[in-house]
Amino acid sequence: MKMLSEGVGKMIEHLAFTEFDMTGITNTVTRYKEAGWQADFDINDKQLGVVGIALENPIRRDGTIVIFEIHKLAKPGLFGRKAHWVVQLYSQDGGPSSRIKRGCVAASMQAYAISSAEKDLYHGFLSVADFDLAAIAY
Repeated sequence: MKMLSEGVGKMIEHLAFTEFDMTGITNTVTRYKEAGWQADFDINDKQLGVVGIALENPIRRDGTIVIFEIHKLAKPGLFGRKAHWVVQLYSQDGGPSSRIKRGCVAASMQAYAISSAEKDLYHGFLSVADFDLAAIAY
């Protein structure tokens, strides 16, 4: 799974995922599996601030795959840096060459970003935001 999105600006700083952050990812994948969907995650780039979740498309249920590429970005806060979450969405019908980049969603909390990605998937990938736009949101 290719993790770092194309077009990520040099000014955007990623923060490493903590164990607490990984608990949210693990719980999300567990929730998908309990719903009867095939799902897994890729943590190869977690120290670089990117984790991927791949799941079968629960809307189409035709063997297509949806990928949530979750980025933990640094934003200036009142007491230092704080996390800003961006999820780049992909769909994939066949092999790796069939991956289609969809929109991005963003939130100030990981759970909200994943929930926004799920809603975007449910509504047929309506988001037209690109990574750079989502990265500067909030």
